[in-house]
Amino acid sequence: MSPTLPPGPPYDQPTELLHLLIRAVESNTTANGTSSTPSTAAQRPSSYKAIGISLAVASGLFIGTSFVLKKYGLLASNKKYNEAAGDGYSYLKNGWWWSGMILMIIGEICNFVAYSFVDAILVTPLGALTVVVTTILSAIFLKERLSFVGKIGCFNCIIGSVIIVMNAPDQSSEYSNRALHRPWY
Repeated sequence: MSPTLPPGPPYDQPTELLHLLIRAVESNTTANGTSSTPSTAAQRPSSYKAIGISLAVASGLFIGTSFVLKKYGLLASNKKYNEAAGDGYSYLKNGWWWSGMILMIIGEICNFVAYSFVDAILVTPLGALTVVVTTILSAIFLKERLSFVGKIGCFNCIIGSVIIVMNAPDQSSEYSNRALHRPWY
């Protein structure tokens, strides 16, 4: 039985109404036989963390490489067909562009699957590696200039990602499936 609102109007206070709603949700979850604390069955094996981090890093590598390949394909098609940048669809005939697009799709699939192995607190910061990979490969293959500030930024991205991954919580904040799929009403 879910609690009802007590009669009377002092519900213009948002905090009182919020506390009442929280109590209603908590009593509803205990009435359904589920708890509002993370389930022990929902905790993941320790090997999942290594798999998720590996997938997130692979995603960064694939997506970063795809940006460089697609730009290389765009520049090559513009040169081959004597077009200005952004004109036409000649890049669709270029194998480098399609290789970059395929790598982007593979990278996004790796990123999507990584979220099923580890929490977003681990996957999201590793997405910054995409910028680092793109910057370094662009400097090497596209002959783009990497300034000192860009090098410092890449270094900060790597250090920040490592710090977040090393200090991420071990316990998942995930609730049991029954608690997640329960109707809100």
